[in-house]
Amino acid sequence: MNMINKRNKSLYLTSLFGAMNLMTASAFALTPLTDEVLGNETGQAAFFTNYVAPSGAANSPTDFGFFTLGLNGTVELNTNIQHLQLGCGGANGANGCDIDINNLGLSGNPDGGVGPGHYAVGTARAATDAVLQNPFFQLAIKNPTVLATRQLVGFNLGAQRVIGLLTAGTDNPASLNNSATDPTGVGINALSGFMKVASSTGTAMTAQQIISYNGANTPAPANGSPVPGPGNATVGTNTPITGRIYNIGTSCFFGCTNFTSTNYDLVLPATSVALTSNPTTINSSRVKSIALTGTGDVSNIYLYGQMTANAIGLNLAENIPNNGQSYISNLKVDLQVQEALSYIHNITVDNPVSLSLQSTDVYWPGSTCSGGATLGNANCNIAKRGWWMGFGDTVNIGSITPTLPVSITVPVLQNVLGITSQYLYDNPISCGTFGLLSCLGGTINVGQVDLAGNSVPFPLKNLVLAAQTPKQNCYGNLKFC
Repeated sequence: MNMINKRNKSLYLTSLFGAMNLMTASAFALTPLTDEVLGNETGQAAFFTNYVAPSGAANSPTDFGFFTLGLNGTVELNTNIQHLQLGCGGANGANGCDIDINNLGLSGNPDGGVGPGHYAVGTARAATDAVLQNPFFQLAIKNPTVLATRQLVGFNLGAQRVIGLLTAGTDNPASLNNSATDPTGVGINALSGFMKVASSTGTAMTAQQIISYNGANTPAPANGSPVPGPGNATVGTNTPITGRIYNIGTSCFFGCTNFTSTNYDLVLPATSVALTSNPTTINSSRVKSIALTGTGDVSNIYLYGQMTANAIGLNLAENIPNNGQSYISNLKVDLQVQEALSYIHNITVDNPVSLSLQSTDVYWPGSTCSGGATLGNANCNIAKRGWWMGFGDTVNIGSITPTLPVSITVPVLQNVLGITSQYLYDNPISCGTFGLLSCLGGTINVGQVDLAGNSVPFPLKNLVLAAQTPKQNCYGNLKFC
């Protein structure tokens, strides 16, 4: 019985293997196809190539033959580079590096977005990947069809779309706030490239300030509403406060009297400024800072303290109480921020990105351009000689809210006092029932000084921005690895 079973198993296995061999030979044998059948087949190559002929325009950044080899697919990447330096010395001499960035990181963006390169809020950055779609390699050849004069002028590495978070530096130190010099070693030290920065919003808080005409350091307390002091330094404006006072009641029917004050100690409590920056473009070599412009809406600026005004030869010592009834409203500012790139640590990327090296100015195919690829066009990503980093679409640096309160500079105060004086001339102050006689001493409420329609320059420099603290790209407690 056992012998029969073994023999049957042997015959069964032999038959099974024989059938499998026949099936394999039939399934994988090469079969000729007709042209008609081949024409019906579709597919996609792993790589793509492209050639763009020279434009023929002499001395143009487009007059080159461009050869492209790319990958039809995506590459996911998370990388840290401790110190990226390109184009240092050589032709640049003492001008520094074309690109100089400390602690450069590229990863996915844990911002709660949807799709490739975006991850749920709270996801460890080290567990995320940036997505490079259709990465490519390009060559720019001068005189590509003439063997005797053919010349390689540049190469370009990039991707048709990069999605993720690009960071520079490991910290956002508050100690650098309002630095007079541009710090180095904390992020982007120099950048050569093209980058369109999107409009941003934020809120700045102003620091409380005490202003006086001459900057006395120990303002005397005002009756009923003390000015902080002594020991609290005031900011000298060297600007008189002027205006008019109703002689009687609240009308100039019985005349108005001009006044001038060069003796005042006024407290300007902290207030907020809603900021909106304009879009701007970086398009140059070895850039170290960026100029941001925009507007700001200032919340009510309440004021209190004391002021001695001279009117018709009389010194009118007045107390402006801290009761919320004297304030400046509807003031706008013209934002002027000079921000070192070393203060920009986080850049959200969702656009074409390339890194190139060229011996002359080159307009690489597919680069951003508005108004024609001509030299000197600030809206065209024409890679300049040396190393060049180009961003195809607009990048976002996030909120421009400063970490610390900002001080209102003397020129700003002078501008504000100037238009305030004009308002107080056009809208005289009422001292009370007895008009000018009521101003011989006591308390007055300046009231609302409505500066709608007026704006003043608001220059700021090197502000530490709250949204620019770089996210660590390591596991554990390390900030950079």
